[in-house]
Amino acid sequence: MKHAQGPARDPEDPYVLHHAGLIQVHRALGAALDAVARSDPSAPLALVVERAQGAGGFLLAHHHAEDTILFPGLRRLGRRRDVDLAFLDACAREHAALHALTERLVEHAARPHPLAPELRKLAAELGQALAAHVRREELGLSPERLCAMIDAEGLACIGKELEAARARTL
Repeated sequence: MKHAQGPARDPEDPYVLHHAGLIQVHRALGAALDAVARSDPSAPLALVVERAQGAGGFLLAHHHAEDTILFPGLRRLGRRRDVDLAFLDACAREHAALHALTERLVEHAARPHPLAPELRKLAAELGQALAAHVRREELGLSPERLCAMIDAEGLACIGKELEAARARTL
């Protein structure tokens, strides 16, 4: 399969489609955290708690899929270049830090008497950390870089694994 180089990639290119899906999920995660962080102080606590639990669960599930399917698949099926492995190692470290922040948000939301201001603060902190991570991850998994990292057959295999995991979750 031939892949265009530069900015004029075919929108049906599997690398472009993978990247677009990644961006879509990242935007949804940011929006979910933002809905907690910017929730109206007069909003019912139950609503803020529900949003915090939903955003936290969504982020944990997303990172679980990346950490157990996407990144191991890129290591297993990819070209295993040093630059790719270093990028995946950095993502794993960032995920660990984000996981700890996410757990704090989820644990606070699960308390018998959570505080809405604390949930908003934790969601804002997590949203900022996620935004920085997302910028690096989206650059590292851009269509051009992903094309250099793994062939289309390997990417398709990972895509099938991710779809199967989503189906099991739903």
